[in-house]
Amino acid sequence: MPKLMKVIAVSDNYNAFGLRNMIMVTSDGKGWQAAANDINLKLTGSVFKLPSKGDVGLFLSGMGMEIPSELPDPPPAVMKAAWAEEMSHKPNAS
Repeated sequence: MPKLMKVIAVSDNYNAFGLRNMIMVTSDGKGWQAAANDINLKLTGSVFKLPSKGDVGLFLSGMGMEIPSELPDPPPAVMKAAWAEEMSHKPNAS
């Protein structure tokens, strides 16, 4: 299964450089944040596939995001809420 990243929050305000902050979680339980201008901004709920190899920060920079940084691992409740919709579409293993 490919590793996914989901945007779970986007700031309403802009910083001094015209960027808005995004908070993201990966399907394997990691937290990230990055900022972007309106052209490169991802909306809350956006999901994208991460490359299987390589640096996540570099990947985010390549998507036009700035200042990517890893955050502490999100609590289980945040992960459950973030991925609930995607998990409900998974076929049953039985």
